[in-house]
Amino acid sequence: MRIIAITAALALGFASPVFAQSINFGDDSSEWANDGECDDMRFAGPGMTTTPLLQDDIMRDATDCRDAFAAGLLKLAGQ
Repeated sequence: MRIIAITAALALGFASPVFAQSINFGDDSSEWANDGECDDMRFAGPGMTTTPLLQDDIMRDATDCRDAFAAGLLKLAGQ
């Protein structure tokens, strides 16, 4: 019981992680959707495309970004 209380107290002191369920990945309406690379500039990491990022691709490459995020290859930019 004491371990649970300590764990709960510690958890309150740390920022909670961002889970994929809480991120609106959008849809796959981008010309570059489903190409295996995330084109949404809200993210950063090795799962990103190496081509220039465009505002028009925000929330339009859901499957690629969601899959890379779930695999640990992306995080939200600035975090």
